[in-house]
Amino acid sequence: MRLLFSRYAVAATYLVLFALGGLTIAVLSPHQSSALLHWASTNLTGLAHHPVPALVLSAFLPSGPPFAWLVPIALVMFGANRAVGTARLALICAAGHLIGTGVSEGIVAYRIDHGSLPPAWAHISD
Repeated sequence: MRLLFSRYAVAATYLVLFALGGLTIAVLSPHQSSALLHWASTNLTGLAHHPVPALVLSAFLPSGPPFAWLVPIALVMFGANRAVGTARLALICAAGHLIGTGVSEGIVAYRIDHGSLPPAWAHISD
């Protein structure tokens, strides 16, 4: 069992943390879950005030139905973990999250600065 966990540590850890994030969203009131999701959002405001907590928490908090993503995550993460290995998968996931956030929020910041988006877009949940 220990060997199996170490072989799939990234996939198993992510799945468990995402499930815990979903459980957290499910047990909170709608107002509390909305506030948590907004605070953990990787929007421009969140990244300016608390970038590390926003980046970490946003990876584990579902914005839709809390448990709808568990099966697709398990299929993709365990398959990818088997294909590329534990360390590479951790690096790929972290890089994808950071690069994806940087590109998407960079585009939003550019568009706000150049007037093609209203400043309120700095606060949207991402």
